[in-house]
Amino acid sequence: LAQARDLISRVFESSTNGILIADSSGHIVVVNSRFEQGCGLSNEVLAGRNIVHCIELIEGGDLNDIFHQSHHGNEIWQGEVGLHSPQPGKASHEWMTVSAVRDATNGITHFVCVFEDLTRERLQQQQIRRLSQAVEQSPTSIIITNLESVIEYVNPHFYRITGYEPDQVIGEKPKFLSSGLTPLSTYQEMWIALGNGHTWEGEFINRHRNGDIC
Repeated sequence: LAQARDLISRVFESSTNGILIADSSGHIVVVNSRFEQGCGLSNEVLAGRNIVHCIELIEGGDLNDIFHQSHHGNEIWQGEVGLHSPQPGKASHEWMTVSAVRDATNGITHFVCVFEDLTRERLQQQQIRRLSQAVEQSPTSIIITNLESVIEYVNPHFYRITGYEPDQVIGEKPKFLSSGLTPLSTYQEMWIALGNGHTWEGEFINRHRNGDIC
């Protein structure tokens, strides 16, 4: 039993998700280190305070209603919340899952709230959008294939300089661009380099949809 408690304690503290345990009325009993980092307040400061002291529903409403609903049979609640922080600019958005802990008589004794950071995920999504915009607006043709050399994506510039339409390109292999003027050794050198995990630079002589060299 002591070993089990020790394991639970270590999992609680080392979790990469924030964890908050509240009593049946929504007052904080304990939080883990990850939660402390997220809201900028220590366990000592938070213990005994109502959960609304550090958490708010993003779409508005009373957070205590979640606990009242649990007392009437709703076991799990999930939604987006914001963690308050005493440090300006440190507030974070989190995905919170609340589950009720019941005793042998089915009465609620505690609530366990688990938090997944959405702030970092959204920053990554913003970065992906910027990269996507750069690819879409690039003045250079970009082709992305899978490992079988089947085209999965080409950017708008590719269509402009080759004259092809999306339904003529996606799902095909790039060999339809071949003009027959690119030396076979060029392709061989490229595949050897790529097969060894290296980058490759070289010149292809391709053919436009209308037959012109491009």
